[in-house]
Amino acid sequence: MTSDTKAMLELWRESGTDIQRRHAQWRLSMPRDSAPSPEPLVPLAEALALHRLMNACQFRGRDAVCGCSGHRCALRAAIVSHRDCLECVRVYGA
Repeated sequence: MTSDTKAMLELWRESGTDIQRRHAQWRLSMPRDSAPSPEPLVPLAEALALHRLMNACQFRGRDAVCGCSGHRCALRAAIVSHRDCLECVRVYGA
């Protein structure tokens, strides 16, 4: 929570409408560590090896369908993201 948000909620708790007071009380009573922790980054060497496997995968389409990072996967019969593709080659290989 930013300092501006906290200041606004404290103001609401003191002099806001009934709904604002209840909302502020609820938000300010939330534990600070309630946000999920981000996934750890993959080490660079492993990421590069997985990327090489991803490009070598026989099921990966060679043309980008939409201009983003998605490609057609013949194994899944769908357009998949890099993340899905990397997870697949991590588990099953190319």
